[in-house]
Amino acid sequence: HIVEKGLASIYQEELNKKNMELLKETKTRSELEKALKNAELKALQSQLNPHFLFNVLNTIGKLALLEGAVKTEETVFSF
Repeated sequence: HIVEKGLASIYQEELNKKNMELLKETKTRSELEKALKNAELKALQSQLNPHFLFNVLNTIGKLALLEGAVKTEETVFSF
């Protein structure tokens, strides 16, 4: 009976260790997923930023000017 209790105690300790490891891994995974979602959100926000859009259109307009694409340049600057 004593041996069985000792073995049960050892098994319980191992199980507790495994559960703690699993909890830590789950927490780490959750934090990583949250960080990934935040990064994705920031990337989307930067794409929608009006200043970003202005810079892109300005770059396209200047490229059209350099290439001599007058209609493209006028359209971009009008937009």
